[in-house]
Amino acid sequence: MGAEFPYPDFSDPRYVVVEVAERDGELAGAVAAHATIEVMLIGAEAAVARAAVRERRHLVERLRGAGADEAHAFVPRRLLKRMEPVMRRLGFRRSNESYVAFYQEL
Repeated sequence: MGAEFPYPDFSDPRYVVVEVAERDGELAGAVAAHATIEVMLIGAEAAVARAAVRERRHLVERLRGAGADEAHAFVPRRLLKRMEPVMRRLGFRRSNESYVAFYQEL
């Protein structure tokens, strides 16, 4: 598909490798899933955002303790202008905007 990037360490237990493709004995690609964390701010109250920012360090410690090495958050476009400053105070940054997020409930 034209994307060039290094392969992750598939021996990391956070990766569930479903299938590997090889070409001439070399890894050509893989279908894999990575365990990740989604952070949600539930509720529309400003107090929720303030509490999240205040407790950021504790939240990060708990996420790392759960084995997470990254966290994701999805903000509806209609709330982006209001929520982006909060997300940045929480340590989030925008993903590469050339990617579109998809999700699947299991």
